[in-house]
Amino acid sequence: MKTALLASALVAFAGSAAMAADVTYSGTLPIAITNWNSAVTLPQFDNTPTGPFAGFILTGVQLTLTGNVEGAVRLESLDAAAATLNYNLQATLNFTGPGGGAVVAIPTASGNFNATIFDGTIDFGGTSGVTLLGLAGTDTQSASPFVFAPYEGSGMVNFNLNALGTSNGSGAGNLLQQFNTSAGAEYSIKYTYIIPTPSAAALLGLGGLVATRRRRAR
Repeated sequence: MKTALLASALVAFAGSAAMAADVTYSGTLPIAITNWNSAVTLPQFDNTPTGPFAGFILTGVQLTLTGNVEGAVRLESLDAAAATLNYNLQATLNFTGPGGGAVVAIPTASGNFNATIFDGTIDFGGTSGVTLLGLAGTDTQSASPFVFAPYEGSGMVNFNLNALGTSNGSGAGNLLQQFNTSAGAEYSIKYTYIIPTPSAAALLGLGGLVATRRRRAR
């Protein structure tokens, strides 16, 4: 019992002696008219024997997506009564990788306009319509994959990134809507890992030796 407790204590102490760190790789896709789909890649965590993180232990993978939306909204109420017109200039971006890694960002620029009864002219202006230019919104979301194995190695991780225009308006029973939606993205992967210190490695080796002697004694 004492031998087992000593081995466990050595391993626990070695874990606490190790250093934790992280590294992040990122990329960008510029603003473009939706809908679009793109294949992108980011480096794996290279802890192979000749890699920059050789001997390091991967403990976490975090995917982050920042979606950006830009564009214009044009609304015209044809109602015979005043109405509050609501709008959402919006895009839905999906960043999907292996091992169950998936992030969804929905950048939105929202607002409203108080429209009078239809003024007789469909021009997205006057008192019953509105034209809004230069709208912009952003949204940042993160998630982690369920399986880390596809993210370890000396190569690249393949991802799919798409942006769908999901703009919408409401508020009038008879409503003309026009949306010009463009979207872009910033995406990244953060690897969290442990760097075993020389003393930690030695303690782990001692713990293994103690456990081995215990098994032999049995």
